[in-house]
Amino acid sequence: MPFAILIAAAGAAAGGSLPTVLGAIRGCVLAYTLVLLFRIGDDLADLISDRVRHPGRVLVRASNKTPIVVLALVIALGDVLLMMSQPRPGARIAVFAAISLLLRLWYHRRVRLCAGPLTGAHVVLLKYPAISLLTCASWDGLTLHTALPSLGAIYLGLCIYEQVHDRAVRDSRGAPWIFAAEVGLLAGLPLLALSSGDLLR
Repeated sequence: MPFAILIAAAGAAAGGSLPTVLGAIRGCVLAYTLVLLFRIGDDLADLISDRVRHPGRVLVRASNKTPIVVLALVIALGDVLLMMSQPRPGARIAVFAAISLLLRLWYHRRVRLCAGPLTGAHVVLLKYPAISLLTCASWDGLTLHTALPSLGAIYLGLCIYEQVHDRAVRDSRGAPWIFAAEVGLLAGLPLLALSSGDLLR
């Protein structure tokens, strides 16, 4: 739940204004359920490798995957209905569909692309700034100056975390250079936020 609150807070910052109490609660609920939904999708896509690397995971040990798939579909339907109750529902659902399609294509093509752990991590982590954007209560205040610092911080922070905690990612070719670049970019984002002067009006 704290991670969902962080995602929702970044979404509020991206909108450039403080949400109402109802908007904040809705954002946290949407963040939590979307993170859960996409993580279920990740685990389903990684079942074969997880049988070797993470044999204790719930999906690996489950003999019947149908209840989990049904749960994911119910969560997805609930999230779509929640997005339809917010401003610009069409745009929100389009973003949701786009990131879902991107991840599906990635999982389907990653073997053919011969992508390593470093590339894979950076692609899969794109879902989190997208989720953060979807939690934003009002898209009317979205600008590059408000969205880039908060969504960029979420993405870069998670990429850095992944490289620190995942040895396969950390040991990938070029990882030290990418790590240094991402740390530098993350350090520069507050300057961009301050330059806008209206991060949270």
